[in-house]
Amino acid sequence: MSFPDDLRAVKVTRAKWERCQHWSSVASSIILGALIFTSPLGAGATNQITNGQIVTEIQDLLYHAHVFKHGQVQVSVNNGVATLTGRVDSIGVKTDAQNAAMQDEDIVRVANDVQVYTSGVTPDQILERARHRLSICYAYTVYDHVDFKAQGNTLVVSGQVTQPYKKQAIAYSISHIKGVAAVDNEIQVLSLSAYDDDLRMRVARAIYDDPYFSDYVDAGKLPIHIVASEGMVTLEGVVATPEDRSRAEQDARIVTTVDTVSNHLRLEG
Repeated sequence: MSFPDDLRAVKVTRAKWERCQHWSSVASSIILGALIFTSPLGAGATNQITNGQIVTEIQDLLYHAHVFKHGQVQVSVNNGVATLTGRVDSIGVKTDAQNAAMQDEDIVRVANDVQVYTSGVTPDQILERARHRLSICYAYTVYDHVDFKAQGNTLVVSGQVTQPYKKQAIAYSISHIKGVAAVDNEIQVLSLSAYDDDLRMRVARAIYDDPYFSDYVDAGKLPIHIVASEGMVTLEGVVATPEDRSRAEQDARIVTTVDTVSNHLRLEG
């Protein structure tokens, strides 16, 4: 084949290649357009979740937060605001419902209109349940002292604890007592002090290593609480006899680093 023939063949081949590229681009554009039209992520598509779907999601969150074990909560959603209504049996559960609803990423605010149902629960019942809750609370130790007072269905909690997290943990626990409509948390967090830490430990050992109190220890009870602040020790709690009360104070005074001892121990009953 002569040189001109070779050149003409090249031109024909190039023209075919360009036509193939053109139609390939057209086909790609058609396919892409179809994908954009059908895909929920495409241009102009609406990817917004409906209010009904959000309600279902929040109801599921409430279920896993065990809210429905303590009452009934209804949910409505409008413009990113979830409104909770209904009744539950404690202020703690009401707070749990709000926290659960706020976990939904489609919600910007929660209007918590849930009511706390307190009918049939007396202040004495609230106090009894609060003391029981306190006795099993992981945050409450022999170095803390907490007391309660019921004002109607408001539970006032006072005393002293050694760490900030204890104040919050105790309040959270008692807020879930049936019939508690509000918690007034007046617990004092003692100043962090290595000296007081050592002091309260020495006093606790002086008391509970005393064979006189072996019956308490053997029964798994540590009813005498030692509150130490700035070198001053206060004995809190409940003991069985006046002799127990006096003996605990004597043991505390044996510790040479104690400045003063205040004996606030009460007798059972």
